[in-house]
Amino acid sequence: MKILPSFILLIHWTYTGLDKLIRFQESCRELKNQPMPNVLEEILAYAVSVVELLLALLLLISASRWWAYMGSLLTVFITYVRLIWVGAFPKRHAY
Repeated sequence: MKILPSFILLIHWTYTGLDKLIRFQESCRELKNQPMPNVLEEILAYAVSVVELLLALLLLISASRWWAYMGSLLTVFITYVRLIWVGAFPKRHAY
């Protein structure tokens, strides 16, 4: 049962990383629509794909699986913070 989370993450990171590389021009175009400095667009276009494939590779090696889990968790957290930053969620007031 311990292998199932690794397998799911492996499939996820491999698919997303390869998809971004295969559709590189479209991925770059989508990235340019994001609110960020123009300098970062091309760097992130390559970096995101490389990080996703690196996480998949780390999941294959049992000695580095813990680091892959931490990288996956950090990626999810950064994505969540970024969504909040760009206003993807409606504001809720605490009373």
